[in-house]
Amino acid sequence: MARDPSASSTNSLHPLVTDSLEQKRQYIRRRDSFTYMSCHSSEQQEWQAKGWEIHREGRSKVKLKRPKSHDTMLEDQAWCLFYRMGYPELNGQRFRIAYERRDGSKAEKQIDVFAKDDETVVVAECKSKESRGRRSLQKDLHETDSLQKSLATAVRAHYGAAFKPKFIWLYITKNIIWSEPDVERAAAI
Repeated sequence: MARDPSASSTNSLHPLVTDSLEQKRQYIRRRDSFTYMSCHSSEQQEWQAKGWEIHREGRSKVKLKRPKSHDTMLEDQAWCLFYRMGYPELNGQRFRIAYERRDGSKAEKQIDVFAKDDETVVVAECKSKESRGRRSLQKDLHETDSLQKSLATAVRAHYGAAFKPKFIWLYITKNIIWSEPDVERAAAI
């Protein structure tokens, strides 16, 4: 039997989005290529100087927007893909998995995209560059390799002993040219 993710503030997986209405709200927000905010019209010029542009003006408030950063946009596109695939549980903003290290100490790992259904758990790391080019993923791949067992154990503990999913570990990249050693490292994980 699955544990109720909202039952405790000390969940090993937080925040999880299981409510279909909240998932739809997040999908609408994440599929947009802009971030929005409202401010008082007296603060408008200050925010525009920081890169925000006018989206809509009201009497006393102004709604501003600015394009999402390349890394945020990639994470949101990946999240939307798993939403459209019908995964019933997805990560919320700033999702973390709390796990126990080999020495017994507690730690948390930030995860870009987490999706779970009855048979699978997807853990995805998103890496991007603003312009196309090489970037070493050695450190990231090593970290994933060393944490896989601990993270999988935390996920299984969260959902109970009866849950035996297939784990899918993904790297989703944009504008990154992978080196041959990184491709080999990823294949070995």
